[in-house]
Amino acid sequence: MSQNTERFRDLITRVHDGDEVAFKQLYESLSGRVFSYIIPRVSNRDEALDLLQDVFLDLWSARLRFTYVNDASVWGFVFTIARRKLAEHYG
Repeated sequence: MSQNTERFRDLITRVHDGDEVAFKQLYESLSGRVFSYIIPRVSNRDEALDLLQDVFLDLWSARLRFTYVNDASVWGFVFTIARRKLAEHYG
């Protein structure tokens, strides 16, 4: 098991338990890729930042419903939220 996988597993476990410091670390690990996904799909940087914030607010709210399986499951969960936020934005 890679160090990155262990780190994700640890962060997800701590976030699940309500650890805000771990959530900040998770945000720092994921936000760059999520922002890169959102920015070309909206009209400006401010909208992208608002949507990014909404993604992570939803991730915090959904933390009790997510169980770590592997790194791909983390990314899949986060990008599902991001796609939903984009659909709501344009819906």
